[in-house]
Amino acid sequence: MARIRKPSPAMVVATIALIGSFTGGAFATVALNQVVSTSIKDGQVKNVDLANGSVTSAKIRDGQVNFIDLSSGAKTKLREANDARYLRGTVTVTAKSPAIPVGNFDGATATCPTGMQAIGGGGDPSNVLSMSLTGSNPVISGSNPTSLANGLHPAATAWRAFARNDSAGAPATVTAIAICAPIG
Repeated sequence: MARIRKPSPAMVVATIALIGSFTGGAFATVALNQVVSTSIKDGQVKNVDLANGSVTSAKIRDGQVNFIDLSSGAKTKLREANDARYLRGTVTVTAKSPAIPVGNFDGATATCPTGMQAIGGGGDPSNVLSMSLTGSNPVISGSNPTSLANGLHPAATAWRAFARNDSAGAPATVTAIAICAPIG
């Protein structure tokens, strides 16, 4: 029976060198655990091939990723970050009406400080049992939004609230409340 001899170390080195000469740069690339763009076919890199955190905003050109391209988790994180950044620095402004005589109505306007815009608001009658809140709206360019033409308008700068005093005896007030956020 013929005996199989092990190859000599010189034969192993020679075989590796021969394989290396056939594969050229690809062998060196794989050996160094690196990939160059010329060795990737268009559309071949998939999400599973990317390490977590390997794609950063610095590596994405403007306009290449849209909101709809994001996962629902990423959309939620983005909304939370934007909401928190936008709401930082908000203030609440209140303004009380003069005394409203029985059977009459009046209102108050809470105006945001300069450089801020009204992002919400409301009205609070001093006696909810005998008063009716008759209106609550943002103020845009000094006007009630219902009096403006259809279309886009500047940001609201205040909030108005109106109430009717239906009590049996005492004057009452209404307080307008504006939630104001920095513009921009």
